Amino acid sequence: MHPNDIKKVLTIRASCLANPDQVFATIIRKLNTAGTYIHTQWECRALHENGNENPSGIYGIGYNITKYVAKQRQLKDAQQENQEKRAIIEKIIFQQSHLIRAPLTNILGLTNVFLDEQLLKIDSSSTCAMIVESTEQLDDIIKNIVKISRN
Repeated sequence: MHPNDIKKVLTIRASCLANPDQVFATIIRKLNTAGTYIHTQWECRALHENGNENPSGIYGIGYNITKYVAKQRQLKDAQQENQEKRAIIEKIIFQQSHLIRAPLTNILGLTNVFLDEQLLKIDSSSTCAMIVESTEQLDDIIKNIVKISRN
């Protein structure tokens, strides 16, 4: 048995002897022939022989739950990975809904200036400069989103 599980066994023994009509369960790691531990679940109860009121021992039924414990670990790891990916997705959603919309709105508004015939007669270099600036901002935001999604 794993040394850290000895206390569990002593606690179960005391519980069984103090409450002989109840069943108590615990998980204990046992050393196997390969030198690794298997997880076993035990249900224990005080044993009475020949109608004697005082328990004469502990009766336990155990079964191997190693595969179940491994699946629990896999599930926990997958849940952790899912939570990390969800945080990345939340960052991307924020950037798309807030940061991308500002330069995109600027670009749309400034390009509409070119559609107005009266404004076309005015010097458009400042409008073009603002479009370039907003486009560069949008490009930086998209690059940042790609960087975040690769982490």
